[in-house]
Amino acid sequence: MPRLNAGTLLLVLIAIGVGYALGIASLRPSRRISVRVQCLSNLKQIGALAISHADDHGDRFPHDSGPLPRAFAAFQILVDASPDFDTRVLCSPAQMDIAAEADAGGRFHLGPNHVSYAYRGAPTRTTARSSTILAANDTYQHAPNSQEHHEGHSGGVNLVYVTGEATHITVDKLGDGRSFPEGLVDNHGQTR
Repeated sequence: MPRLNAGTLLLVLIAIGVGYALGIASLRPSRRISVRVQCLSNLKQIGALAISHADDHGDRFPHDSGPLPRAFAAFQILVDASPDFDTRVLCSPAQMDIAAEADAGGRFHLGPNHVSYAYRGAPTRTTARSSTILAANDTYQHAPNSQEHHEGHSGGVNLVYVTGEATHITVDKLGDGRSFPEGLVDNHGQTR
């Protein structure tokens, strides 16, 4: 069996390293796409739950009626009304939020770090225009409100309309200086 000298071994190791690096780089776009698809699925589930809730409550979507509406408070209404609610749905895989866990009595208590989505800031009915946005990611990569520049989707946000249809929109469609669509509030009551 022929012996490899140090130079040949080094070349083989470099070739393996380059192949590995190229393989990893080729997986990044796939990962971004799968994260975006999972987030869209979360928003579709949120939309379906909100529509179901509205059907049982005079065609009104859940809403935080406090003086400073906050997204997580509106989502708390959905969680309380749905005994089998999976709070992981409220966390976008593109963001750093963590799913709420049940207390000893089995109740979930949502806070700002348990929800990745901005929500409709005003009372809204199911009869609103079909272009009315119900919820969306509350940030995107390099957004004005982004504390972590790698948090959120690249180039835009996912959203769900009052009809339950979910889609992705690009940053340029959000408007200047916006981190999420107009008409929504984040977990701190912010509207941008």
